[in-house]
Amino acid sequence: RSGRYPLRVPRRSQPDPLAVDVGRRVRALRAAKGWNLEKLAWAGGLSSKGHLSDLENGLLVPTIATLHSIAEQLGVELLDLVTFPEQSPRHQLVARTAHLPPAIIDRLLVDTEAHAAPTPSTPTAPVVVVYGRRAPRHAVPFVDLVAAAGTLGPGRTVKTDAWVKVDATAKSLPGAFAARVNGDSMEPLVPSGSVVLFRRPGPGNRHGRVFLVQHRGAGAPDDGGAYLLKFVDKDPQSDTQVVLRSLNPAHPPIRLDSRRDEIDIVAEFVRVIGMAA
Repeated sequence: RSGRYPLRVPRRSQPDPLAVDVGRRVRALRAAKGWNLEKLAWAGGLSSKGHLSDLENGLLVPTIATLHSIAEQLGVELLDLVTFPEQSPRHQLVARTAHLPPAIIDRLLVDTEAHAAPTPSTPTAPVVVVYGRRAPRHAVPFVDLVAAAGTLGPGRTVKTDAWVKVDATAKSLPGAFAARVNGDSMEPLVPSGSVVLFRRPGPGNRHGRVFLVQHRGAGAPDDGGAYLLKFVDKDPQSDTQVVLRSLNPAHPPIRLDSRRDEIDIVAEFVRVIGMAA
């Protein structure tokens, strides 16, 4: 059959267990929208309301294309049609976030980083720092800013007469440099005492990315200040509030006001190179 309607899947004599769960979910979302069978069947491009009735009762196994069409008409994601809140807390969480505003979803994602982020395979070999005015081959500057990955610390002056050897790919990153990070607020991603590779901040959405942030206070030198390694999150409830979040849940978020605090995103985290010697 050509045209608007897809081919109808043959009706089963007995309900399919998975199809029953999917059908129950479709029925619940349809009812929440206030639509009857006929309205959703027509909007979703199904052959008839009987077709949709069979789907909701588990008497046919819908195709991905059919579910995608139904999800679009119901204003939800395809994921929402195969999420069964009665089966697990994780499914309940997905169901309860289905209609939250994007700003709230972004905030929840940042808050879960501390629990969901995998532990990386961090190099444990000590990093050799080479001192001198001339850069060795495939080396990036080693900046003595000692990024305080926990609390706002005193200002420090930057030194650029030391170098850390890296591979050619890392060397080619825009504005690449290395620095030592002290503090456990970004563990397990960045262990305290790590030498970290940074690059110039790239374009795009900052969500889920880790940045080296400089906080300038009164009397801080032009090339220094207080440095933190954090997720950077704008408070959706305020145009001036910036929230610096840690990966380690033991460290609470740091809230700063851009009207009082001078905050600069200095660099973007790339990876841990190794441990400081």
